[in-house]
Amino acid sequence: MKKRFLTLTTALLLSAAMTVPVFAASPSTQTVMNTPVSVPTAVVAQKGYTLTEAEQAMVATTPEQAVALAAGVNGEVGTKLEAGVLFGSLPAAPALIAMAKADLLKDAELQKLLQSQGVMGLMTKSGMLSFSNGKTGNFTVDLTAAGLLPGEKVVLLVYVPGELKPRVVRTVWKNGKIRAKLPIPCNYSILK
Repeated sequence: MKKRFLTLTTALLLSAAMTVPVFAASPSTQTVMNTPVSVPTAVVAQKGYTLTEAEQAMVATTPEQAVALAAGVNGEVGTKLEAGVLFGSLPAAPALIAMAKADLLKDAELQKLLQSQGVMGLMTKSGMLSFSNGKTGNFTVDLTAAGLLPGEKVVLLVYVPGELKPRVVRTVWKNGKIRAKLPIPCNYSILK
């Protein structure tokens, strides 16, 4: 009986010893959500940018910030959806938002284009638009965005999957919503 108790106790202690470090080493959700993500080094190189440590820190975006930038944005598509298919705006990956910030900071051609459109390039919202069934194409999209006033001058900085160069898409206001013709799926930032 003593031997069996000793074997059972040893097994429990070894199990606990093996399990506790795994839990202790795992980052908490809080830590993950507040960990800054910067532009991947390969993307910086492909774009020909040189980002200082301070600039890398400035453009870095946490998952929590990505969620906050997507909050209050609703997207509607100007086409009839098939049964069971959803369309909407979700948070963009933090690295994609960081890339947009880097483009706004470093791309002189983009800065000139935004000035010609009458916007300063201030990112107010950001997210990803897609269909739940993976449908692709160009669609008229209406966005409602908390914090923007109808008639306010805004453009969309749009990234299509697989392309590193952003597109600047003009918008119009229609019935209190931002309307634009967009490639879906895409990542977008609303700039004013």
